[in-house]
Amino acid sequence: MDASRLTPTSEPPRPHAEPDHREAATAQLAEQVAERLRAEEALRRYTSRLEHLQRMSLALLSADSLTTVVQIAVRYVEESIACRAAGISPVSYTHLTLPTSDLV
Repeated sequence: MDASRLTPTSEPPRPHAEPDHREAATAQLAEQVAERLRAEEALRRYTSRLEHLQRMSLALLSADSLTTVVQIAVRYVEESIACRAAGISPVSYTHLTLPTSDLV
């Protein structure tokens, strides 16, 4: 018997010999979904900040005195930076002078 007839002329297909494009497509889709979720969360945070600023603006516009303006500003600053307390101290710059040597 001829040995060439027993040897196959082409190799049988091997499983996983070719790259699986489905895995790459699935990974790409997962990354796109994750990116979309990150973008949506960033948009929610941005919208929340804008709403907070709008509420503060409306409250400041309704203030009837400087004291009320300061109280509103302090309250919104506390909420914005998530702190327990904030304050404003008045400073008068009319009494401050710089030595002339610092101006040169």
